[in-house]
Amino acid sequence: MSTRFQFGALVVVLILACTSFATGRFHSHSLGFSIGTPALIVSGWAFFGHLITLDEDAPGSFFNPRSESSSRVWRNSLIELLAKAVLFALVCTLVLAGQ
Repeated sequence: MSTRFQFGALVVVLILACTSFATGRFHSHSLGFSIGTPALIVSGWAFFGHLITLDEDAPGSFFNPRSESSSRVWRNSLIELLAKAVLFALVCTLVLAGQ
C-alpha cells in the first residue's frame, strides 16, 4: 500500500473522529455517533487485524524465516501495532466523548 494512500486514510479517519466529537457535543449525539462509526470500524479493523496476524512477523515464523533482518521486521511490526493501538484509542476517545 502506498504511503500516500495510508496518509489519506489516516486523515479521513481523524477528520471523521473530530467531526463526530464536534457534532456530538454541539448538535446531536446520535448524528455524532453515526459520523464516527466508520472511523471506529476502520481503525478497529486495522488494529485487531494486525494483532491477529502479528505472529506472522515473529522471528522464525513461516513468513519471516531466521535471517539478519528478522528482528528488524518484528520490531517494525510491533511499532506499527503500537501506532494503530494509539490511533484506535484516540478515535474511541473522540467518538465516545462526544456523546
